[in-house]
Amino acid sequence: MLFLSLPVLFSAQPILQADAYGISVILKDLLLYSLLIGFFYLNYFLLIDRLYLTKKYVSYVLRLIVIYSLLVAIPFILHNLYIDYYSIQNPNMDQQVLLLDIRRVLILFIGILFASL
Repeated sequence: MLFLSLPVLFSAQPILQADAYGISVILKDLLLYSLLIGFFYLNYFLLIDRLYLTKKYVSYVLRLIVIYSLLVAIPFILHNLYIDYYSIQNPNMDQQVLLLDIRRVLILFIGILFASL
């Protein structure tokens, strides 16, 4: 967890001076990277052994789709709850942020998926 907090500790804007939006982005990324680490170990130790190597490909792919959906949804929902609480939300920006998050998480997800195979 200390390794994941390095961007927070060495950010250009001190955390005490960051606005609510800046802090929530940092926390969203920290949560996302923590979930991705959890996905790596889940895939490496459980899913590959129980599903991929036993040739249950459909079940394996369906579970990967569900996990990917959760990896996109959980940080985005928590981020929006935090922003709504501080009422700094721009309604037009939510869709753009979600599309960027989907693309970013997909790239990380595929990289971790291939790294764990």
